[in-house]
Amino acid sequence: MVRKVSLVVSIMSIFVVSSLLSGCGQTSSTAGSPINVGLICSCTGAYASSLVGDEATYKAWASATNAAGGINGHKVDVFFSDDLTNPATSRSEVETMIMTDHVVAIVDDSGFDTVWEAFANKHNVPVVGGGLGGSIFNTDPDWFPEGQTVDALEASVVVAVKEAGAKSTAFFYCAETPGCAESVPYVRTLARTLKTPLVYATQIAYAAPNYVAPCLAAKQSGAQALIVVEAAVVVQHAVADCAKQGYTPIDVVDGSAVALSDTSTPGLRDNLLAIQSDIPFSVRANSGMKAMRAALHRYAPSVLTSPLFGETIVFQWVSGQLLAAAVKAAHVKSGEAVTSGEIKTGLYALHGDTLGGMAPPLTFTKGAGHRVDCWFWMRLKGGVFTTPYGLTTTCYR
Repeated sequence: MVRKVSLVVSIMSIFVVSSLLSGCGQTSSTAGSPINVGLICSCTGAYASSLVGDEATYKAWASATNAAGGINGHKVDVFFSDDLTNPATSRSEVETMIMTDHVVAIVDDSGFDTVWEAFANKHNVPVVGGGLGGSIFNTDPDWFPEGQTVDALEASVVVAVKEAGAKSTAFFYCAETPGCAESVPYVRTLARTLKTPLVYATQIAYAAPNYVAPCLAAKQSGAQALIVVEAAVVVQHAVADCAKQGYTPIDVVDGSAVALSDTSTPGLRDNLLAIQSDIPFSVRANSGMKAMRAALHRYAPSVLTSPLFGETIVFQWVSGQLLAAAVKAAHVKSGEAVTSGEIKTGLYALHGDTLGGMAPPLTFTKGAGHRVDCWFWMRLKGGVFTTPYGLTTTCYR
């Protein structure tokens, strides 16, 4: 496991904070103390290529926020852990974050969030955004998504096939988590409804030496569009292998697997239509994206030049913005405690908030799961990313 913490207060401040922390069933940061946030990431293993730069980006957001005076006068400390794509490690690290680091919120970048969901809920610690979370975000009232939730992902990729004008669909889905296989019946049903029938579906694995066999099978099926749900490097490898077999369908990919290096990947560079849970990472005109790029340029410049710079970078930044919006909406002053409960109160106060146009409209209702069934679009043609429908979100209910 890898644990890191970005410290912005003195040792004396930490001692004072530790001595004042309450044990009343609600995690809190005491008056004048920083807001402790835990970031748990499956940054080593099958998902790693889709998460490059996530830690650095969230910390860059925290650094930029702190440099501007914090959130209502409270600075942010980020406690980071790589769970090594191991469920036992993931649970252990979250337990440490809550019981030892006294985090008041968690950012979910882990593929094993179900193993620590109950523990976080028991200690009243909300999960505020992330990038790799599954259906928990649209079913658990204590988990607050920063963008499109997974319940809309299956719908959005099939809608994308329809938008692209394809008449039939193939589906390559990840072998690493059961959630991918669980999506197949839904994709099949919706594809039939939208008259883009699913004619071929198969698992593909991160560890596979190549993807020639599924590519040939998809080609033989006559599928005009190929949906790929996997990590970024797997998507690139699979689509490139298909191109080598003379199979170049319209490639439909969800945002977490889209990266800068797609611009030079055979197949993807000319045929990609992507679903983006938050504003596409290629956008520069939006004020929030300008702020993100400026912060990365100052605090984590290697993120901007990485071939795997992609949409999960935006997820992390927007997750930070969602936390800031919650603390502000709760009207927590600099001399008051920032508690997990106050963060929830602030989140419930948000209604249709797009965080400056960086997210779909976000509304959170107390006691219910938080579905976000809207998304942005991104196209790649001739090695150039565009937003084919502007920055207007599409919603499917």
